[in-house]
Amino acid sequence: MGDRSGRMRPVSTTNAPGRLAVIAALVVVAMVLLVHVDPWLGAGLGDSHDGYNAAVWSFGARGGADDPIAGRLGGIRADGTPYAHHPPLLVWTLIPVTALAGDSAFALRLVPLVASLVAVAILAALLRDSGLGRRAVVGGVLLAGTSPMLLTYGALVDTPVFGLPFALGAVWAAQRAWQRRPPPAPVAVLVGVGAALAGWQALLAAAIAAAVGAVRVGAGRRGEMLPLASGVVAGVAVDLLWIWWVMGGLADLLEVGGTRTQMNTAHWLEHQAEFAWDLFGPLLLGVWVAVVVGYAVLFRHGSYIHSYWNFYGVALVGIAAAVILHSLDGPLARLRVPYRRVAKAASLAGVFLVAAFGVAYRSTADHEIQTGLEVLPLLDNLPTTVDHDEVLVATIGGDPSKPWLRWATGGTNEQVEVADLDRLDPDRLVLAKQGHVRPPVFWAGTSARTNGHYVLIPAGELAALLR
Repeated sequence: MGDRSGRMRPVSTTNAPGRLAVIAALVVVAMVLLVHVDPWLGAGLGDSHDGYNAAVWSFGARGGADDPIAGRLGGIRADGTPYAHHPPLLVWTLIPVTALAGDSAFALRLVPLVASLVAVAILAALLRDSGLGRRAVVGGVLLAGTSPMLLTYGALVDTPVFGLPFALGAVWAAQRAWQRRPPPAPVAVLVGVGAALAGWQALLAAAIAAAVGAVRVGAGRRGEMLPLASGVVAGVAVDLLWIWWVMGGLADLLEVGGTRTQMNTAHWLEHQAEFAWDLFGPLLLGVWVAVVVGYAVLFRHGSYIHSYWNFYGVALVGIAAAVILHSLDGPLARLRVPYRRVAKAASLAGVFLVAAFGVAYRSTADHEIQTGLEVLPLLDNLPTTVDHDEVLVATIGGDPSKPWLRWATGGTNEQVEVADLDRLDPDRLVLAKQGHVRPPVFWAGTSARTNGHYVLIPAGELAALLR
């Protein structure tokens, strides 16, 4: 807790009331997150970032589960194509999950969901170890845990979500080292290795934490940061060896990394403002520090097209909120007791109000996930195949690869334009997303199957309707 001046000092681990309040906040966050993702947690993979990413990662996990060696431990997909653009720990985790649960979308999403919950718990521990008071820690946990970014993407199968607890663990290990109570060396090494294997941004966070820690502890104690740093280096070596094994070199990884750095800066800034407002809310839009800003700016093409690229901002929201609340302790301590109680109650009411707003708010990305699930009943009307190259349906609009469709059917799709409909076999089924839902009368007299924004209809009938 802080003293009367507002300065931070280490908290006592025996502070039972404070610990119970933080645990209660974590329970609330867990319940809110579970309720929020419930509409799609057990559903199939739809037409959204959620469905796209889960399908892509599941293909690697299936390849690794079917044959760990030929599948290069998840680097070779079930259809035989290589994919190794990220550190391997996520796909390694999904391999046994897939082997046990089969093609279960729920099992796939359960992995990042657990990671999100663990991340908030580590954030709480990090804040308590920073010497912040109970009110500040609880406020930070509640605001991080109810941010639209966490609630929307807390079950997204991808490295930003999966890697966040590893990144926070690395920062926590560094913090304990500069507080003169470092974790056991083997633990610090494992934390560094885990961060490097969990995701590029987790690797960046661990490297920065080790570097800052080395500077902070001074020349005489820099050896205390060596276990964490050596773990990071070892993890990077494993990353590169695995990618080399899968891809036969690093050229493809470097090419993809280069592509992610190419982006018109004005367009990128416009999208970042949209994503930040939509997924973090207006309270803390200005909260950006090295890991989030650096990663987003360096790989700005990735952050332009992926609204979840700055998922680590969840931790920044929690930290910033906790620090703001803690900074009030000094001024409040100078108030008379009745006024102090009213002011503290008002600050907590503000926390709950912002948290309630986060719970009630539905981001654009959240809407896209739920809209994307509307395609699932139509996919049930398509045939399935074991031939990954068999074209089962023509598609209009969206990303042409549609891995969520391949995940559901086993086959692939042929991407076409509306102008190409007359060139298709009239009986070829076409799956299209309607920009605006057509009234039922529009489809009268056709064999179209519709659900929300999606329609499945033979090419000849659709061409006739659109003439």
